[in-house]
Amino acid sequence: MSSLGVLDLSYNNLQEKLDRKFSHWPDEAFEGNQQLCGSPLDYYNSDDASSRDQSSLTTSSIVVISAISTLAVVALFILAFKAFFMSITFEKFVIHLC
Repeated sequence: MSSLGVLDLSYNNLQEKLDRKFSHWPDEAFEGNQQLCGSPLDYYNSDDASSRDQSSLTTSSIVVISAISTLAVVALFILAFKAFFMSITFEKFVIHLC
């Protein structure tokens, strides 16, 4: 591979991890191979807009789930406080009647 002057494997639907012998080639040489990773690509190549939308959807889903969970915990604390307060008030009422 060292005798090659130019390498262009872009848009060939290549998959898996690149071998180290490809590490000296620029990442543009592998552009468009969405399931390709390894040096020089330190990530899965995702030029596809749908994969970017999917990751942002996942992020927004996490934010929504976190917000709902936080609100649920706050609501439980409020209910627990009210239940505790009601039990104290009820005990005072019962003691006052006796």
